Amino acid sequence: MTLNPLAVSLLCALTISASVPVSNGAPESDANWPMFRGPLASGVADDASLVSSWNAPSGTRVKWRAAIPGLSHASPIVWNDRVYVLSAVADGSTLDMKAEGVVFAKDTVQHDWKLHALDRDTGHERWARVVHRGTPRQPRHVRATYANATPATDGTHIALVLANEGLFVLDMEGKLLWRKEMAPSNPELSLDPASSPVIVDDAVIVQNDWQKDGFVAAYELKTGNERWRIARDEGLSWSTPGVFESAAGKQVVLNSSRWVRALSPRDGRELWRLNNTAKGSWDRVVTPIASEGLLIIAGGGGDRPIFAVRPSALGDISLQPNQRASEAIAWTTEKGSPYMPTPLGYRGLIYVCASNGVLSVYRVKDGSLVYQNRLADGAGPFSASPIAAGGRVYFPGEDGDVYVVAAGEKFELLSRNSMGTPVFATPAIAGNTLILRTTDAVYALGER
Repeated sequence: MTLNPLAVSLLCALTISASVPVSNGAPESDANWPMFRGPLASGVADDASLVSSWNAPSGTRVKWRAAIPGLSHASPIVWNDRVYVLSAVADGSTLDMKAEGVVFAKDTVQHDWKLHALDRDTGHERWARVVHRGTPRQPRHVRATYANATPATDGTHIALVLANEGLFVLDMEGKLLWRKEMAPSNPELSLDPASSPVIVDDAVIVQNDWQKDGFVAAYELKTGNERWRIARDEGLSWSTPGVFESAAGKQVVLNSSRWVRALSPRDGRELWRLNNTAKGSWDRVVTPIASEGLLIIAGGGGDRPIFAVRPSALGDISLQPNQRASEAIAWTTEKGSPYMPTPLGYRGLIYVCASNGVLSVYRVKDGSLVYQNRLADGAGPFSASPIAAGGRVYFPGEDGDVYVVAAGEKFELLSRNSMGTPVFATPAIAGNTLILRTTDAVYALGER
């Protein structure tokens, strides 16, 4: 099987996309953070008062640190007084940060997939449950893990996608309620699954874009009964679905290398589609987001466009050659899309961080470029997605540093903060505390 080396290297990142509903608003800082990028998947808690500088190795502004065994790039989630963290544990499993191209790990041995519940205030472990035990069905990329997808919760259920082991739904104490097998007939066709589950009303929705026999499906949270299922032949994707709320109702938006499709979460009916085929592009990682009433769709190689779609779109809204806008599409860019990190919509601007650390900022209203600047000399690469609070934007890097930039139309790097070990997971916000996962621990950062 011939693989795109750059694409395979992305498989470590998804928390990715991972991953991950979108909406117009920003969550309250005291609200729960129930999935990738928070309750509205905006990545924003604007009334939170987060620290802008810290040093994890020295303990400066570290409220607590909790070591987490095993490997995972899944983001932490927060519900009430608990922080939930997923990991895949096996003896001898490590990441190879220097690997380039297609290199697979040799740890296809018995793993324990564990969910940890940490006390939000102290970091003490309330409990840890082995959700599943088994041997992975395929080797992982050496920069990826067998637990890439971020959990999702509605406060009663916790949904987990554990690589090719399937979809698992637990109660809030970690008891398994039901499980669905969903591996392709040939596990190599999926290449390190990383699309995170999303919860919409009373159902959990999972996007499985494989090289063959892919599908998207909705399952009732209480029973596990399949509500609807749609076969997909969209090419490889690690993007988490976006959930967009508007006056016309909810839409589940799926990014892929062939079509972007918006579906009704109730029955899977297609609402609109957008041709997303780009020259030289074969995969998608970035999750759709929303800002200022527009749905922002980015990601992938090739021409790397960004689309701003109006929520009233219906039918086939694909643009004609050389067309940049239409009744359904407010604007597009010809290039500038990120490959790994999902963009951030904040205070009228879209923040796009490329994997190489170049930050591009666009105006939401018309897509015009505000500025472009490298975050710092030697920064990156970047896989995790940015978040924002209190006029600051936070960019976690694989180099183990988190870069804090002032929000606005002028680039200003406020701080470069050491975590000591690489960061692949997108952070969470819990009140005035930044919850950040490195490759070996979870940190709560803030004033004591």
